Amino acid sequence: MEEEKGVLVQSLIDAVNQIASISDYRCSVKKEYFNLARRLKLLTPMFEEIRESKEQIPEETVKALLSLEEALISTKELLSFGSEGSKIYLVLEREQIMHKFLEVTAQLEQALRGISYENLDISDEVKEQVELVLAQFRRAKGRVDAPDLELYEDLLSLYNKSDDAELDPDVLRRLAKKLQLVGIAELTQESLALHEMVSASGGDPGETFEKMSSLLKKIKDFIQTENPNLDAPAREKNLPPSSSGQATTDGNRKTPVIPDDFRCPISLELMKDPVIVSTGQLLNVNNKGSIISSGAVPGIVQVLKKGSMEARENAAATLFSLSVVDENKVTIGASGAIPPLVVLLSEGTQRGKKDAATALFNLCIYQGNKGKAVRAGVVPILMRLLTEPGGGMVDEALAILAILASHPEGKSAIGAAEAVPVLVGVIGNGSPRNRENGAAVLVHLCSGDQQHLAEAQELGVMGPLVDLAQNGTDRGKRKAAQLLERMNRFVEQQKLAQVQAEAEVQQPQSQSQTQQRRPPSVENAIEG
Repeated sequence: MEEEKGVLVQSLIDAVNQIASISDYRCSVKKEYFNLARRLKLLTPMFEEIRESKEQIPEETVKALLSLEEALISTKELLSFGSEGSKIYLVLEREQIMHKFLEVTAQLEQALRGISYENLDISDEVKEQVELVLAQFRRAKGRVDAPDLELYEDLLSLYNKSDDAELDPDVLRRLAKKLQLVGIAELTQESLALHEMVSASGGDPGETFEKMSSLLKKIKDFIQTENPNLDAPAREKNLPPSSSGQATTDGNRKTPVIPDDFRCPISLELMKDPVIVSTGQLLNVNNKGSIISSGAVPGIVQVLKKGSMEARENAAATLFSLSVVDENKVTIGASGAIPPLVVLLSEGTQRGKKDAATALFNLCIYQGNKGKAVRAGVVPILMRLLTEPGGGMVDEALAILAILASHPEGKSAIGAAEAVPVLVGVIGNGSPRNRENGAAVLVHLCSGDQQHLAEAQELGVMGPLVDLAQNGTDRGKRKAAQLLERMNRFVEQQKLAQVQAEAEVQQPQSQSQTQQRRPPSVENAIEG
């Protein structure tokens, strides 16, 4: 049984690794396929922990894992075609391709839902990560982005034409650019992809593949006419004139062209919010998915660690923007970004501290990143920012502490930092939002810890809590009510303990007085 478990789990790990090794996808399916592959890669820690566990897997879970294995095999085939298949086919048959994509994602979600995670010997952090993956599958269920209608219509119009004289150069130019068929390597690869599809069909191409091959020839002929030197580097010589750094002239109309330096090297779109990464390149921070998928995060983290102060601030701002997306929180946290963000929070300029704090807040929404932040030493820094005169970081520090307090390591670190007096002060005199967050932190600290309850009571927290319960924000009222309930229960326990203690003291005194009042006849009778 143990050997069978090992074989099954290893096959799951191998399947995910093979999916992770697929480097790129065709433009028409790039977003959907990349997001699917990224979600599946997050399952690897669960498989590894199951493999290392000595406990047996429940039979129902084994069945679910076998279903997941089948789903991963189907997924690998789908993604491989999205990476190596014909670009023309993927656009023309998008409806069929997306139908298959939705089938596969539904199969994956069903298999994952069938696993009893509570009965598996895996860590809480891994369970939370898998729950995040499941939530992403649920949100994406039945949803795909709208296709590029212009690309589809251009391709369809060319597909249905047989007379070269009717071909529109602008259409051919758009197609070559959008399909990335502008160099000899890309054109050859597309030709091979179509040839492989013909071979897979048993050698009978049929009318569809013949038309696709004819369409590819039209694009190739156009590219050769526009760029006779197809052996030159694609970025320099293979692009049609309208795609280069020169303006084009159409009759009397001159079309301005955006210089390449103004385009994001990842998305090739005009940059609206550029940042500098370690390579010295400008990246458009608005392209959150593209930056993550390009592997740029390690470079951004390197800048955060060793760049100039201005570069570190830019890197923190970039990570802050990227971390808004839920799935990016895991990737950024795993890249080692949290410790240098903590350092910047401590020693940065006001702008750097603000960006670092906001990035940390976003990242720590994911439970798995909270422990990393605590271990990086963020709590003492946050406490210092809370008490720094004129520091201007109280709002951010309290917001992060309110998130960290829900984590066991965070609660312990905040308690060790002697936070109760500061929190009581904030609840009494802070802004509405800060009073709310201060109460939220104190709720977690006082949960199962009478020492903090006693300290808060001695510091006079009852009055501010009553006021917060009546006049605070909705969340502040709820937190204040929770604390008041615990405080009242604690006071009652104190009174009961005091009554019991007094009773124990009075009992020996009463017995002594009874003995002293005994009649002499009784004493004589006893002696007799």
